[in-house]
Amino acid sequence: MSVFTLRPRAALVVCATALALLSSGCSLLPGPGASRTASSPSSAAASEGASDSDSTPATPEKTEKTERPKKEAAPGTQIVTAPSSQLSFAVPADWLPLYGDSTALVDFNQLAEQTGISEDTLRSQMELIDLYVVRIDSQATFTDNIAVIKQTFPASTPVSEAVMRLALASQPGVTTGEYSTEEVADGKAHLLSYTSKDKDVEVNGLLLTVPTESGEYAQMAITTGEKSTQDSLKETILSSLR
Repeated sequence: MSVFTLRPRAALVVCATALALLSSGCSLLPGPGASRTASSPSSAAASEGASDSDSTPATPEKTEKTERPKKEAAPGTQIVTAPSSQLSFAVPADWLPLYGDSTALVDFNQLAEQTGISEDTLRSQMELIDLYVVRIDSQATFTDNIAVIKQTFPASTPVSEAVMRLALASQPGVTTGEYSTEEVADGKAHLLSYTSKDKDVEVNGLLLTVPTESGEYAQMAITTGEKSTQDSLKETILSSLR
């Protein structure tokens, strides 16, 4: 079996954003296993200071459930599904989806040397990921990726710009950007962009809290080296969720 290896700069994305930001210790939303930061008094104060629309529990609007046709991939894309949340969306056709049983493809020894993070920590973080989709490019110095965590959240969970910004603010070197919402098939998706810089590498990130067909929320992140790539992925994913 071939081993999926990462170039040094790509490891920044894998460990500092897609994994660390989406770990149970840095969860964006309060709930089972959520971070202390997100449920702390300061977080509550931030939520109370937000607008009424921000502080009110954002329940995905549901209509009477009907049988949906199976999603078909648009040209140049493939449909991937996160096993735990059953969240399905389109990604580029030449990207590699990795599921929970695909960790054997990751060279954790090399990754630990590149990042200074122990193999045990990397493995435990990877176990929190439900679906991990990566762009394989031997010439790239950066591995663009999409990550979906296993944990889902009930529809009654309050989702607000304040909570999402507070969660990201606890991450060193992260600068939050634009917050927005998008209507998708199962309700309203919440998006928050961010950037992070390590040495000469700038990471472009987009955190998404997305309603699922089952009436829960799933969390995912798009992490890229180029902003244009992130914008393209955002449109591909959101259009397939509509």
